Amino acid sequence: MPVLLYFGKKEIEQMLQRYKPSLQKIMQRPLNLYMANHEIQIESFIPGGIDKPTTGKPKDFESMLKEGYSKELVDSIAIYSLVEEWMKILKSHEREVLFHRYINHDFEIKGKRYKCLSLRETAQKMNISKSSVENYEREAIKKIEIYNA
Repeated sequence: MPVLLYFGKKEIEQMLQRYKPSLQKIMQRPLNLYMANHEIQIESFIPGGIDKPTTGKPKDFESMLKEGYSKELVDSIAIYSLVEEWMKILKSHEREVLFHRYINHDFEIKGKRYKCLSLRETAQKMNISKSSVENYEREAIKKIEIYNA
């Protein structure tokens, strides 16, 4: 029987922050992410580029563990797949706000926290008002909460 998890605002933010490290684990390399046409893209330093992993229906995660995949890799695939599902239900500006606010970050070792853009910095980057950023973020989180209910 599958385990059902509750995703409130805090859990959603944590999953969004774990997207980039999970993708790096799957791809087995550090990655730079950016937005183009309201979609998350991977910056490539490899001739021919890098494609994001496909997000078709993933194998049963329990089966993957039994087949010998590491728990860390299976968790990374699960997080990546979940966040990709969430991005599909959001409007373009909502995706972009979540990207700048939670996904595209660096981990600060000293502070042991993810460093993302503030509301003001996100507004400047997107050339919209701070209140618009707040509204897009609130709506996106609400949609994700409903999606996971």
